[in-house]
Amino acid sequence: MKRTHQQPVSTRRAQRRLGAVLSLELVVVLPIVIAVCLGMVELSMLWSANHRCQSAAAAGCRVATYPGATMFAVRQAIEANLSKANLVQNYQVDVVGGALTGDEIAVTVNIPQTACAPDLLRPFGFSLQGKTVTARSVMRRE
Repeated sequence: MKRTHQQPVSTRRAQRRLGAVLSLELVVVLPIVIAVCLGMVELSMLWSANHRCQSAAAAGCRVATYPGATMFAVRQAIEANLSKANLVQNYQVDVVGGALTGDEIAVTVNIPQTACAPDLLRPFGFSLQGKTVTARSVMRRE
């Protein structure tokens, strides 16, 4: 005669209850984990764009300080440092300063954050719409 081992009824109920608790925990925790992961991706892309923007503003300002510098030359230096197509197509530049040797030249580069990174956290209530990445560099004219 072969014996079969059956679990008591109370143990089977406890296992079903445990499975339900684990499912509920997954439903609660999974959106938080996804939001954190998407936030890390978005933040790293914005940080990279900010670094590129600062580098581009410095390069544009450096070119703007040369005698006889044109706006075209400043834009070329900025675009060479931005180097990503979506940043190059969406940036705005503002050059302010005097024309005499020793005058300060300020170059400001603005890029919409929606051009820098996908709006991954929008479903969670954090949108990039209407926000910009801005960098400003100031140097003296040569």
